[in-house]
Amino acid sequence: QHDVLSGSAADAASVRDQHGSHAQHKVRHWEQCAAEREAAFEQCEQQVGRLTNMLIVAKAEMECLGEEADRECMELQQELQAKEVALSEALEELSSVRLSTAE
Repeated sequence: QHDVLSGSAADAASVRDQHGSHAQHKVRHWEQCAAEREAAFEQCEQQVGRLTNMLIVAKAEMECLGEEADRECMELQQELQAKEVALSEALEELSSVRLSTAE
């Protein structure tokens, strides 16, 4: 009977060792998962940083393009006004020439 009890104790110890080994395996697995998630999180943070920088640069470039477009628009408006004045003067001159030739 002592051998049976010894065998049972050995079996119990073996089961404990298996459970302990299984628990250690689970712990290692969860630690590995946590490390992988941490690495993925760091990569995401880095990507967010890069995208934020790209957004800042794009916004600055858009503002510059908007300012350039505003300047161009003002120049074109001034050019148009100058041409309208020149056209108006030319029409007045033409009208006065017609009047003087009609007399």
